[in-house]
Amino acid sequence: MFCRTLAGQRGVRRARFVLSVADPRAESAGETLTGLVILRAGLPLPELQHEIRTVRGTFRPDFAWPAARVLLEFDGAVKYSGRYGAAPEVVVAERQREKELTNLGWRVLRTDWTTVTRRPRGAGRPAAPGTVRPPPAVGRE
Repeated sequence: MFCRTLAGQRGVRRARFVLSVADPRAESAGETLTGLVILRAGLPLPELQHEIRTVRGTFRPDFAWPAARVLLEFDGAVKYSGRYGAAPEVVVAERQREKELTNLGWRVLRTDWTTVTRRPRGAGRPAAPGTVRPPPAVGRE
């Protein structure tokens, strides 16, 4: 509705597009931007915050392609800033989680701000039917 009142104004077309593809399940700006890179790359649409139950508990990776057993996590610096505990403890917990998911047959991929903002064209290419190739990883938020 807000965009209708601004019809013809600069940026309204882009705002409409962003609002049409925004997913409320994205838990950060980085996840939202990664979702847009996935969409623009022509990759199959992932499930966001897909629940995976393990012996260590239920995990909710940022992006999941369950049929392909592929996960994509957006790594932002906030995760390691101390907000969620001491950085070494956060990294150890992250590695344990990743190991658990890998042991269950999931392939865990990572991406970050550098990948999705500075190299969006290289972050993903159209996938052949039945395949999934989410953005590659590099590190920073």
